[in-house]
Amino acid sequence: MTFAFMVLYAFSAFIAVLSRSAIASLLGVITLGGICWGIGQVHFIAENFFAVQRLQALQKQEAEPVKPTWLKVTETIMYSLPRWSDMDKLSTEVLQDGLMTKSQLQKKEIEEKFIKKDRPTWGGTLGVSAAWLAFFLGLACWRFSKKDY
Repeated sequence: MTFAFMVLYAFSAFIAVLSRSAIASLLGVITLGGICWGIGQVHFIAENFFAVQRLQALQKQEAEPVKPTWLKVTETIMYSLPRWSDMDKLSTEVLQDGLMTKSQLQKKEIEEKFIKKDRPTWGGTLGVSAAWLAFFLGLACWRFSKKDY
């Protein structure tokens, strides 16, 4: 949660330095958050749709379907934006694993061997979000140092 806040704060600082307006900064952050959330939801729906197609092909003993172009486009957009939904998924998984018994963990490991999941990674999730953080905070600092207040 703190890391996700830092990304929003960096974007907010950038908008505030550019516009000198707290309202513009707030609206910019709300817009960025809404865009990231919306893209995450579209990607989640698209992944579930493709998972159903994959399951149907498996049941019919057909070849695994090829990912459609629109799903690849949503993946590309989602993976280039800060990944709040991935941070949420990964944090939830860590918490759930900590609360499971040994038998539940063994059952989960067996299920994961047979069910193909496209799981986000900590490195990719934190890396892209950190790049956004560094980019906007760097731009805000650069612009602030060049402006004469």
